[in-house]
Amino acid sequence: MVWTCHTINRACKDDHARFYLDSNGSPSDRVCYNCDRVVSPVDCETVITCGADQQCFTDKYVTDENHVLYNLGCKMNKVCSLMAQLGRRDIEDEDSPLDKRNIIHLCTKCCNAGYCNNKLCTDVTTPVPALRCYACNDLESLSACETLKNCEPDEECFAETWFTDMHEIRHHLGCRRKQICDIISMHNTNTVPHGKRQQGTHLCNGCCNSSFCNIAGCQNITNKHFG
Repeated sequence: MVWTCHTINRACKDDHARFYLDSNGSPSDRVCYNCDRVVSPVDCETVITCGADQQCFTDKYVTDENHVLYNLGCKMNKVCSLMAQLGRRDIEDEDSPLDKRNIIHLCTKCCNAGYCNNKLCTDVTTPVPALRCYACNDLESLSACETLKNCEPDEECFAETWFTDMHEIRHHLGCRRKQICDIISMHNTNTVPHGKRQQGTHLCNGCCNSSFCNIAGCQNITNKHFG
């Protein structure tokens, strides 16, 4: 795997990545929550990277069984523009996964910022947990992770990378106790990677304390330890 980091915009990626970091180390604005038939937008814990011609959206609707549910994902810019101009609750478009014959739209809205669509079309005032991290195991590519996890109050986001006995790079993302993260920070070093992991050779691990930050990988997050 080859890592490239461009100084101007800190666009860091691996061979297959589709996540790009801005100057604050945050993923692209095109990363949106992506769920079907959830009871509340704040319940959504999966994401998707939308196309350059798309925005995040949330659709609130009533099913033929009288259940109020939400769909979240990506919608074409042209559809979002039409909804904003016309004030329509439901505009037929090729992106919609819903059968219009069996549902009633209550609200459909778009937003054009990263992770923005779990706040649309809802009156829920319960705050989203302060720290939400990517959580995936045994990844070949960081970009393959589309699952989020709400960390506990005593945890931070965590990332680990190792080289397997099969000569492959693997990543692990999730939450770690702050006590462990503090130990990692205390032993921070820039020496050549070394050390043996159960599945192969450990390359690096690290913690960071802002939502979604660990998708950058352990090479690029706040408190990292090589070896």
